[in-house]
Amino acid sequence: MGVRHPLPRQLVLSAAVHARTSELHRALGDLVVQPLDADALTRFTTAQRAALAAREELCAELDFERLFADAADDVAYGLADDARVQSPDRDGSRPDAGGDAG
Repeated sequence: MGVRHPLPRQLVLSAAVHARTSELHRALGDLVVQPLDADALTRFTTAQRAALAAREELCAELDFERLFADAADDVAYGLADDARVQSPDRDGSRPDAGGDAG
């Protein structure tokens, strides 16, 4: 037998979001069929809260603000490199993309 590696936390949380969303859809279906049933409304409300909590936990784990900031930095650095390579030096020559021009 091989060594078992734990699943990445983000994958586990994604699966939890999927499961809670499925429960929410089932509860919503019950509520549509029995709109005045107090138990169906309670199941829907409980499932809705569980789905939102699972989603919030996944979002916190993913840290979207950091991911977007990192991506914005990468784009800014790439654009700066492109501008440097495409703009001529004072003597009219263009620097090469691989390093020193001369």
